[in-house]
Amino acid sequence: MQQLKRIELIYNYLKQNKGSYNDIKKFLYSWNIDLGIRQIQRDVKELPILIKASEKLIKKRTSEKIIIFYIISTKESIKNEDNEYFYIDKSNFFEIIDSDKIKPNLKIIGNAISNNQIIKIKKLKNDITGDNYNFDSTNILFMPLKIIKHRGSYYIGGYNTKKQTYQIFDISQLKDISFTEFTEVFEKKDHLIIYEEEMIKRFGITKNFDNNVYKIVIEFTSITGNFIKEHFWHQSQKFRKKGNIIEMEITSGINRELIGWLFYWMYNCKVKEPQILKDLYTKTTEEIIKVIKNKKPLVYKNIFTENK
Repeated sequence: MQQLKRIELIYNYLKQNKGSYNDIKKFLYSWNIDLGIRQIQRDVKELPILIKASEKLIKKRTSEKIIIFYIISTKESIKNEDNEYFYIDKSNFFEIIDSDKIKPNLKIIGNAISNNQIIKIKKLKNDITGDNYNFDSTNILFMPLKIIKHRGSYYIGGYNTKKQTYQIFDISQLKDISFTEFTEVFEKKDHLIIYEEEMIKRFGITKNFDNNVYKIVIEFTSITGNFIKEHFWHQSQKFRKKGNIIEMEITSGINRELIGWLFYWMYNCKVKEPQILKDLYTKTTEEIIKVIKNKKPLVYKNIFTENK
């Protein structure tokens, strides 16, 4: 294997792990690369060629005098009193496991956004955001407007020229994309304005149940509510304290992501209004119970897009 490829493997390993020369040797061996410590030392010395401006290679010696290496994001670390970076560890919970698989698509989409170009999505698989609930995999002409990182995955937001609607897809859904044969570019400004208006209507990124926007009021127990009000969920969020209850109010559409978010808090939350959200929350609970009791098979379904 070429040295540059080995260095890239070591780079990706140290972004996720702290490791000594021996740890790196074991990691490389898992890739069927058997190297001596001296060659690994030479490879580590070459790591700066891959280190980004927002990253730093940390080298520390343990109490057992073993040298440990790891790479931190300077954006995700703090400095201590000795002006040294203090690494903030990450759980990687909800993060995409192999981001390399989507890099080719990210590059095409990024270029299309920069040059205001339309792309062709030849194959679109699965239903992740509700924008592909009918599993339409025919050729799609799409104006990409934004790349969004949401809950550890990457999404593309833009305009479907055939359906004349704004949609969001997980980039992992796009199995074959390319630039179109069209030479003209589209006017981005007006599309961006409408797209942003659509995003504000959504809780997260999932397609709304209908075209309405609702005043949504949710009650939380004090401990749960205190946690929730310290985090961002929606641009319109407001909080009120009523005795031992913390009330959250948002103005948003209703979608699958909102219902899933409510289940995240289990029995420490209660939907106060609107009635349609109460009904969908109840219906979802009933469907879960039917599956648990084997009254319904475990198959994919999306009650928020049925009969549309």
